[in-house]
Amino acid sequence: MADLSAACGVELDPWQRHVLDVGLAEGPDGLFAALEVALVVSRQNGKSAILAALAVAAPFVFDAQLVLASSHEFKTSLELHTMCSRMVQDGPLKSLHKKDRRSGVETAIEFRNGARIRFVARNRSSGRGFSADLVILDEAFALGRHQLGALLPTLSARPNPQVWLASSAPMHDSEALHQIRSRALSDRPGRLAYLEWSAEPGVALADRAAWAQANPALGVRLTERFIETELDAMPAREFERERLGIGDDQDGAAVVDLARWTALIDSKSKVVRPLGFGLDVTPERDAAAVAVAGVRLDGAAHVETVEHLPGVEWVVERVVGLWDRWQAPVWVEASSPAAAFTGPLEARGVDVREKARGSGPAALLADAIAAGRVWHLGQASITAALVGARRRVSGDTWSWSRGSSTCDISPLVAASLAHYGAMVEPPAPPRRKARVL
Repeated sequence: MADLSAACGVELDPWQRHVLDVGLAEGPDGLFAALEVALVVSRQNGKSAILAALAVAAPFVFDAQLVLASSHEFKTSLELHTMCSRMVQDGPLKSLHKKDRRSGVETAIEFRNGARIRFVARNRSSGRGFSADLVILDEAFALGRHQLGALLPTLSARPNPQVWLASSAPMHDSEALHQIRSRALSDRPGRLAYLEWSAEPGVALADRAAWAQANPALGVRLTERFIETELDAMPAREFERERLGIGDDQDGAAVVDLARWTALIDSKSKVVRPLGFGLDVTPERDAAAVAVAGVRLDGAAHVETVEHLPGVEWVVERVVGLWDRWQAPVWVEASSPAAAFTGPLEARGVDVREKARGSGPAALLADAIAAGRVWHLGQASITAALVGARRRVSGDTWSWSRGSSTCDISPLVAASLAHYGAMVEPPAPPRRKARVL
């Protein structure tokens, strides 16, 4: 397979060949020893080249009639399709190529022998329709355990099927990837081949030996200079996960370091003038929260809960009162339960601004806490939300997850929105009324 990949223009590194050797090993019956193959390695090491070589060669080396490659986003599937298509067109398989199919939801490469490689995006219902000789699940950190559980039975009718999962290190809500890693470390892994490159938890971030341990392509596709730049630019926990391969804990994993949050308590902290308010409502509409953010006299940021009460009947009058006093915009998450108040509040003259979900407020606040750039009063409402809050990943960013969090996170969502409004898009100073002499 590596020779065919080279002939198609993709020369595999020794570590990439090793992955294919292990994953494609056969048992005494001539069938794949592993039904599931999981590869966990940090970004930019060449994971996609392995998947492309596998997808292109499978119809000819292993007689796979259908190869199905998916990712959590269609644009990622398209990138893999582009690499595979280039390999087919630039090598000895060109004469066997029939055509490429393209649509808004999937693309496919078809060969003259009837074999196909389909590239699709996963969704919540994915799994039962993923019946193929080879299934490739890229970005497996975003794969739910129910999707994986629904997939395996669909392969039972195939003569020699395999499922390949590839990912960077798991996040706390990477259900399927945590489950697979736990199996790999257990006494009963089943027909699972698991390959991971990672550093030991707690290692010094600047330890170059740890960089090499977690990145098999260091010195080939990656340079120490590039990793130095990442170390300077990335939050510490993100660098651990994305470059050192140290995944998040699955259970009880707080998104924010609670010790760091506690260290930022200042009982005398207050803003000079509110620059932004945030409003959030629980999905059941049984509680709502209003938060405020602004800048202190020393120039540091401050967030606090203004109100966190049961029900929603009080929301409009409380927010209108805040607007009448401060004229600071009120931020809500678009398409959230709180967005239902946009119309009523605007009818009362309030400047309500909607922020698309997953577009930055949560990460901005988490980064500010990690860097020690935001102070607070130690209110139980936000602290409790931080303890139970979990993340919802969407593309390259994330938001607070209402579905997987273990408590009411409306104070935290409101604080994140207020902080975003104050730090990123603060309002102009209020106009002073002219004095009549």
